[in-house]
This record gives sequence, C-alpha cells and structure tokens, in this order.
Amino acid sequence: MSAPLWFQNLVAYSLQIALMGAAGLILPRVLRLRTPRVLYRYWQALLAVCLLLPFVQPWRHFQVERSATAASRILWDSGVTVTGLATLSIARLLLVVLTGGVVLRLMWLALGLAKLRRCRESARRIAPLPRGMQEIATRLGVAPEFCLSGEIQGPATFGLRRPVILLPPRFMDLEAGRQQVIASHELLHVVRRDWAVNLAEEIVLAAFWFHPVVWWLVGRIRLSREQVVDQQVVELTGARKPYLYALVEIAAGPGAVRGLVAPAFLKECQLAERIRALVKEDLMSKQRIVITLACVAVLTLLAGLAIIRRFPLKAGGAPTVASNQIQAGPENLTVGNGVTEPVPMKAGGAPTVASNQVEGGPEIFSVGNGVTEPVPIYKPDPGYTQEARVAKLEGTVILSVIIGVDGDVTDVKVVKGLDKGLTERAVDTVRTWKFNPALKAGKPVPCRVTVEVSFRMF
Repeated sequence: MSAPLWFQNLVAYSLQIALMGAAGLILPRVLRLRTPRVLYRYWQALLAVCLLLPFVQPWRHFQVERSATAASRILWDSGVTVTGLATLSIARLLLVVLTGGVVLRLMWLALGLAKLRRCRESARRIAPLPRGMQEIATRLGVAPEFCLSGEIQGPATFGLRRPVILLPPRFMDLEAGRQQVIASHELLHVVRRDWAVNLAEEIVLAAFWFHPVVWWLVGRIRLSREQVVDQQVVELTGARKPYLYALVEIAAGPGAVRGLVAPAFLKECQLAERIRALVKEDLMSKQRIVITLACVAVLTLLAGLAIIRRFPLKAGGAPTVASNQIQAGPENLTVGNGVTEPVPMKAGGAPTVASNQVEGGPEIFSVGNGVTEPVPIYKPDPGYTQEARVAKLEGTVILSVIIGVDGDVTDVKVVKGLDKGLTERAVDTVRTWKFNPALKAGKPVPCRVTVEVSFRMF
C-alpha cells in the first residue's frame, strides 16, 4: 500500500519549497542584487510564493479505480518498502509529530508574549525622555513608551496600539549620540509596524517548524529588514559612525534574552552583514533595479514551473470505468459470488479442465463465497531497473498469481506488462512474496489473486 495522499503531497510540497529556496538563493547572487530595500521585498515575495504554491498550481488528478475483484487485488507501490499496515502506522506517527510540533511552537509563542507582558509590567518608564530621543520621536510622529527593564540585555519593541520600547538599564550609561541612534532604530520599527510582521512570521514558523528552508527565508527577511532600518537611521540622523559604534557596543554586552516575540535590536549572527551594509552601500540605479527584478521574476517563474512539474501535488479524481467492465458495453463479471465459470468445449463436446484448476492438480479458488483473502506477510520492493529509471518510465504491471496452501507464489501470469525490464523485475520479485494462505472452512486452499505492481518516479 502506498503512503497516504496527504503525506505524498506534504513531501512534494516540501521539495517544492526547498527547490524554490535554492533558486531564490542563487538568483540574487548571480544578478548581484544587494540593495537591502530590494532584497527585503524580494525575500518576502519568495516566501509568499512558497506559501501560495498549493493554491496557484494545477493539481495532478489520478483516477480511483473500482473493481468487482477488489477483495482479491493486492496493491503494491514500488516507492514504498514497507507493508501497508506499517505505512499507515508511520504516516499516523508522522501526523502526530507534525501536529505536536505546531502546537509546541504556538505554545512557545504564547510564552514569549507572556514574557513580554511581564517585562512591561516590571519595567520602569523613562521620564522625561532625553532631548535627542524626544526630538526623533517628534519628527517621526510617534509616542511610544520608553521603559528600562532589568530582564533584557538588548532593546526590543512590541505593541501596535500602545507600542512599548524596552531598553536595558545600561542604555542610560551610553553617551547621548548613541542613545539617540539606538532610539531612532526602535522608533522606526514602531513607525513601520514591524512587530505585526514579526508575529506573522512567527506563525509561519510554527506551521512550518520542520522545514529548514522556511526558517532560512524568514531569517533572510529579518536580516534585510534590520539592514533597511539601519539605512533609515543613518538617513534620519546623519550619524553613521555613532550608529556603527552603538552596534558594536551592544554586541559586546550580554546576549539578548531568548524567547521574546519582538524585533531585537541586534543578533550577533547578523552583526557582520549589517556592518558591511552600513560601511559599503550597494547602490543600484532605478533602471538596473527594474531590469534585475524583471529577470529575477522570469527566472523564478520558469524555475517554479519546472519544480511543480517535477514534483506535482495530487488530488483524487472521479472513479473510472470499472476494470472488469468494457466502456459502453455489457459488464464483464468475475467467477465467484454466484457467477459460474464458463467451460470451454473441445471438438466433440468434451469439456476441458476448468480455467481455475491446474490440470492434474487441486482446484484453485477465488476470494469470496467462504474463501478468505490471503494476507501478505513479506513483500519486498521490486525497485526500478537502471534502464527504466533513466527513461523515467512509469506504469503498472498487472499479474495473475496463484498462492499455494503454504503461502508461496506458485504461478505468475502477466496480464499487463511494461518495457525496460520492469515486467521481469515485477515477476521475479512477486515470486519471492510470502502470504498467510487463503482459508476455506478454516483450511488453507490455493487461491488466485490479481497483483498490481505500480512503478512511479518520486
């Protein structure tokens, strides 16, 4: 039995995100896209594309087949190497793990919000504000609360209707110029409403906690956002050197408290890139930006089309005509369940050996009418031949097999085959399968069943 459809789609979607992230990493480097403002929007757009992939791509529909002999059919997917029961158990376990991870991440988010509230309640408001800080707040047209909190080691900003800027106690020991640029950075976060964006990113991380590419993309977005704010601080104050010294001085202090759901003034892992962006501004003309973004958009679109074509999402379709029925014709019934077996006649009218009986051997039963289905206990994966893998051949080999009273496969007939050695590979592998034999009145009996060996490229 193949893996559940939701799991196959999750794997395909995860691969789509991973490959889109890889393409998104390469393109800015090849096209030398370094301007923080442009990169910030680029990374946001790339993350949005990854999140919207299931809604903007066509899903590949496959047909669900019904058959009167469904009870005797054994389905096998060459991409799965465990039995159907094990596949379902693993899928359920993974679903529990994925759901549990989302719940734990949301709990972590709730604890972070509670920690912010606790820090706010225990903080001491700065009043009156130093002149430089008050001047910048007036120029930007915002009036958040500035508070000192002994529970944090670096500035943090949060809140929408009543924004709060938390500062460590050592902030008051800095010289006025450095106080002003640090306050400017936090005030710009308030103006831009970055805390709401930060919360949205945390929810995305909760939903995709298991995917490293999503974490990497969010990290790129946050770094670019800080670089954009850095440049805005310099444009606002004209104090590039004091701001650089402030970054280094904050980095030299104790590390920031983990778990705060607020944009931090500085993360040590981002320090080098932020200083580089401040020291060496990467200026691009508007014409070059437009041309570069157009190239990025076209190449990203082409990459996305190739990726979803290679790893499509799947949706169940309407049932096809039953495999035992000819379209627009009479139904072809299967022997058993009240249908008697036709008996071919030789010349002179003498009946031949019944088709469900091996000549000179025991009667071969079909599932139904008191005959239980044989249960597979050992089904190794047939696997692809190298020739078929290179040709990317997909399809299904249908075999009619007899399972003896000892559970061994005693006879294999090819109903439908495939090229490139896949038919032979399926036949050889099915001959090694082991079953608990079919039972009739509690006794093992030989039974003929249909086996489908599906070969799919993942």
